[in-house]
Amino acid sequence: MKWPFRLHPEMVILFAVGTILLHLSALYFGGAYIRLVVFWYLLYLLDFVLLIFNCVNLRYSQDFTSGHFSKDEEITYILRINGSGLVPVPSIKLKFTRIHLKDKQKFPSESFSLPAGQTKEFNRNIYTGLRGVYTMGLEELSLKGFTGLISINLPIWSRTFYIYPRLLEFKESLGRHSATGGRGRSQAGSHGEYHTFSGLREYREGEEVRKISWPRFMQTGVPYIRTFDSIGGSMIHICLDRRNPARSPECEDTVLEATLALIHTTVFSGQKVMVHGFPGGDGLAIEEMKDFRQLYKTTLHLEFDLKGFSDLQKVPGEGSLYVISGMPDLALLSEKMWSSRTSVHLIAVTEGMVTGERAKAKLLMNELKNDELEISEIRSGKSLPEDMKCIISS
Repeated sequence: MKWPFRLHPEMVILFAVGTILLHLSALYFGGAYIRLVVFWYLLYLLDFVLLIFNCVNLRYSQDFTSGHFSKDEEITYILRINGSGLVPVPSIKLKFTRIHLKDKQKFPSESFSLPAGQTKEFNRNIYTGLRGVYTMGLEELSLKGFTGLISINLPIWSRTFYIYPRLLEFKESLGRHSATGGRGRSQAGSHGEYHTFSGLREYREGEEVRKISWPRFMQTGVPYIRTFDSIGGSMIHICLDRRNPARSPECEDTVLEATLALIHTTVFSGQKVMVHGFPGGDGLAIEEMKDFRQLYKTTLHLEFDLKGFSDLQKVPGEGSLYVISGMPDLALLSEKMWSSRTSVHLIAVTEGMVTGERAKAKLLMNELKNDELEISEIRSGKSLPEDMKCIISS
């Protein structure tokens, strides 16, 4: 248990010197100096009693201006100190706790006196720019007497709130789709629930007879095969790269929010989604909104702590694949990384990159783009809503 009383060395020295001098004076001169020694001790005793009295009567409360907390908001933390006693508090010192483990916001210490029966209020604005747990409160609340010899640390506590990633919803911007980079490209497929009629072509020996258009055969005497375009009937794979970008925690949040936006929009459109890169397994099937909500709750404390990107190798080759990465290096912009895959869309989050590094990444992206690989760049979480809407619109 931490001892609440603390002696201040500079005042201890002053007290000791004063005591010795007064005792010597009383010893050699007597009279008034004896009464001065008594007064000296009574002064410090009275100061200690008043300090205890102020500690008993001091009250403080903490609150926030909002009961609902969202990302990218400014919330005001309010601290009220009330001296309800009959004597003033000569010295109060406040130290505020850290707000967020990855946040650079810091508040300076405060020292002040408080008149008897009055309340002092402190307001501190907190910017919720990162997901995670925010802790706001007091690290230290100490009272000092008039003499400054002793201070007492009072019991303290903090207030916490939780900030989840933003959830961007594009419910009207996406139908059943393949990974097309927003260009509406369809893929050939067989007739089924999510396929539309495309046209006719001549029958080739060995093809299924059931696909022949018999009305056209009756008209021309030549067999034609009906063809269809796929608009997303196959499984969509979404892979989160959880390697640490090491540039900024904001970049991690942008990567995660882009991933959640894709998963949510795809599930809302009625397609099956297999997500990769999240803790708890090689692949997690998300078919309904309740599955998505369970996944979303796990993202509060999700860490970007993977050393390598082995999850990409575990993704099956069939179906459309989205890869969302904070680009900790430029390995994903290597052609051999995608040589064995088709229908891939790489979403590269370059937030926090220095100018030279971003220019090099941009050059590699332009060289790598082809019919089988789409690459989109997201430069900042601030532009994410518009960038993502462009990426996933069909």
